[in-house]
Amino acid sequence: MAGVFEDRLSSLRHTHATLLFAEDVPLRIVSGRLGHSTIGITGSLYTHSVKGEQDRASEAVATALRRATEARV
Repeated sequence: MAGVFEDRLSSLRHTHATLLFAEDVPLRIVSGRLGHSTIGITGSLYTHSVKGEQDRASEAVATALRRATEARV
């Protein structure tokens, strides 16, 4: 019975972190809220679950390249 309760708390904690990342809350803030000693722990445990993260990163690079190209013209 105790294991089920712990699993649910863990799921709630993971959901909390995932929702914060989905809203672009900075890693250091999420890490602090979760009580991790380093942001590396938070990043390795939670950031993989944010859907669209790779797409947003690709779009950010594309936008930066477009701006740099436009500035040179």
